[in-house]
Amino acid sequence: MLQPMTDYGFGEDGGRVPIVQFDYGAVEPAVEEPGLGGLSAAELEGAMRGFQALVRWVWQDGMRNPNGLLIRAIIVCWIFLPELRGHSLTAVARGFGRYKQSLGRWHDRFKVEFPTVKTVHMRRPGGRDE
Repeated sequence: MLQPMTDYGFGEDGGRVPIVQFDYGAVEPAVEEPGLGGLSAAELEGAMRGFQALVRWVWQDGMRNPNGLLIRAIIVCWIFLPELRGHSLTAVARGFGRYKQSLGRWHDRFKVEFPTVKTVHMRRPGGRDE
């Protein structure tokens, strides 16, 4: 009796295990949807330009100074990820084994380079914009 063709891969123990191919057909319609996520082409283009500006700020010749790249990436995550916003800069720095000063300098530079970005981190304790 003929068996259906089954693809095999290798498990963590080195033994053969059956594998299932990724269902690209289920993903492609969502990716090809115009505007991706309900955004118009102009909105998507604007979002991409904003994202590129953030990534360029994080990169800043990261191969020359990977520690700076790490710190800038931490700052961007802290500003834009809602689950991190409740943490103080001191707590975030401590979580990465750093001092607040090492992140604070880059946070100050972020505020200068992206003055239109306003989050809870960009406000004075009294609630007024800096």
